[in-house]
Amino acid sequence: MEKDFKEVFNLHFRALANREDEVDPDLRRQGFGSRLIKEGIRRCEELGYELILL
Repeated sequence: MEKDFKEVFNLHFRALANREDEVDPDLRRQGFGSRLIKEGIRRCEELGYELILL
């Protein structure tokens, strides 16, 4: 009998996936993208997400 994926691997976590957003080409190489990602990760951690897909 085939077991449920969650049961077999005991996976129970909160996850968030980010859609692809780009920084405006005129604003690249100024650190905006890095700051957005770092702030997003910080906020996800505050909300209790255990897995973040970028």
